[in-house]
Amino acid sequence: MIGMFLSFLRLSCTKARICRQYPTTKIEPGVVIKGNLANLKLGKHVQFLSGVVLHLGGMKWCKNAGYIEFGDHSLISPNTVIYGCGPGGIRIGMRFDCGPGVGIFSSRADYVSDRVTTYDEIILQTKNLKKYSWNESLRETYIKKGYLDP
Repeated sequence: MIGMFLSFLRLSCTKARICRQYPTTKIEPGVVIKGNLANLKLGKHVQFLSGVVLHLGGMKWCKNAGYIEFGDHSLISPNTVIYGCGPGGIRIGMRFDCGPGVGIFSSRADYVSDRVTTYDEIILQTKNLKKYSWNESLRETYIKKGYLDP
């Protein structure tokens, strides 16, 4: 019981610190934020809806690396999970809007080579989601670059 209260208090303090630093940010109840707050950068008018989980890195298992950055007017829908625990972190551009239940993760594997990596060699690469959210032209770009099957 005391542990639950302390977790609630810690999360409340975290949300208050974020809202003081970024006064136009809206954080609904039920949002979970893990990791080092210094690894979070927010644009203006960013909203986190209930059930969102953010992991900002800065922990031993990710070699103290990682960050998450959101551009202006971004909306993170309910139950979205974003783990920015790699050296490149995750940078999301302005006017981002995702559907509920989306998962965005820094990559932990080297998908460029066919070589299998060991745990100590895991590569955490940057995932950049440019300005605006997913659309058909972006899908075509990824198909042309070989990232998606048609």
